[in-house]
Amino acid sequence: METMTEIIKRIIKNIIPASGRRKIRDAYWWYIQSFIKQKYEQKAISNLKKKEKIRVIFLALYESVWKYDSLYQLMKADKMFEPIVLVCPIINYGHKHMLEQMEISFKHYTELGYNVIISYNKETNTFIDLEKDLQPDILFYTNPYKGLIDDRYYIDRFPHILTCYVPYGFNPVKFEWTYNLDFHNLLWRFFCETETTKRMIDQKSFIHGANCIVTGYPLYEKFCREPIRSLNTWKKQNKSKKKLIWAPHHSLEDCGGLQLSTFLQYYTFFLELAQIYFDEIQIAFKPHPLLKEKLYKHPDWGKEKTDLYYKKWDNNLNTQLFEDEYIDLFKTSDAIIHDCGSFTIEYLYTKKPCMYLTNGHNLEQYNELGKQAFNCYYHGSNESDIQSFIQDVILNGIDVNIKKREDFFTRNLLPPHRLTAAENIINEIKKQVQ
Repeated sequence: METMTEIIKRIIKNIIPASGRRKIRDAYWWYIQSFIKQKYEQKAISNLKKKEKIRVIFLALYESVWKYDSLYQLMKADKMFEPIVLVCPIINYGHKHMLEQMEISFKHYTELGYNVIISYNKETNTFIDLEKDLQPDILFYTNPYKGLIDDRYYIDRFPHILTCYVPYGFNPVKFEWTYNLDFHNLLWRFFCETETTKRMIDQKSFIHGANCIVTGYPLYEKFCREPIRSLNTWKKQNKSKKKLIWAPHHSLEDCGGLQLSTFLQYYTFFLELAQIYFDEIQIAFKPHPLLKEKLYKHPDWGKEKTDLYYKKWDNNLNTQLFEDEYIDLFKTSDAIIHDCGSFTIEYLYTKKPCMYLTNGHNLEQYNELGKQAFNCYYHGSNESDIQSFIQDVILNGIDVNIKKREDFFTRNLLPPHRLTAAENIINEIKKQVQ
């Protein structure tokens, strides 16, 4: 005689298509997972209420995508928190790349005055045991992708620790890997940018955004509240010139449905532009951090050609290679041309002229917020469009899109509650643990 469970399974198998059965399985798995997760979180919060200080570990990867400075500084100034930055290994491009990036990040965070620890000892070939050695109360992740950070530090190892995340880029695309990976659903708190973003997550994530809190994006503070840190961001010129950023994306080929890059179409042309407008503009080449590694593996490029190309940008008098943290670069620029994802929204903090290089299917990849941002841009589909943008908008100041950018800023980039994003995040943590 069949049990009730067996009867239900048979009915589901006979009536519901395979794809539907997968959805039911996933929904059931996440129901159980959420129940277990909630119990862990309740116990962790209860334990925090007994502590005088909350130890917060920021798991840092690429320094160029670090978005937590304002939050770290607020926690450092608050007697309730003890923030620590742990530089973690990036493992998907080999051991040499891992060591290089860890050294770059460690130096960067040390110069910022952070309490920073490097997770790998290359002399002994050993890693810090995050839980045993550092005893964290809260973990803040800087990247959601499994296989990028070493597995020993991935979120699924720490179900009993409160985990948080602020997206490393302001998300303009609709793909579920930006908000509905296992990572996103396992978080204690997923701090998102806007109400528009939250509506998408509420509708489409496995747990319907139950852990999602709208706080605004921490770059708001960097762009709108803090002074320029470095006045030497740009290479000195013999006369005043307009400062243009070219920021190409890394997606030379399809990356999980995302294919934005136009680099292979324009890589020679932008060097030519620097010569054509030598007396009027200077150009900063700001490639995505992953572009170099993609070019190393590209059949028509390789390491030698890639390194030589990058070096050209540093050698010319009115061009430069810029691979560091980009806030001051944006703030001191006059305009940008790019084909990136998060920059589509992030550059709009400056309200300055911007051109997006299209490749025929950009809008298909954007979510509602991304489409609104995209419509604030001038659009370039060929070399003539780019030159017109430089001549008409940058040099002659004929900027018809300025009102669109200002309206987008007011509607979407101001954090809620008349606070900064970092203040909203701190208040949410305090509300939960107090």
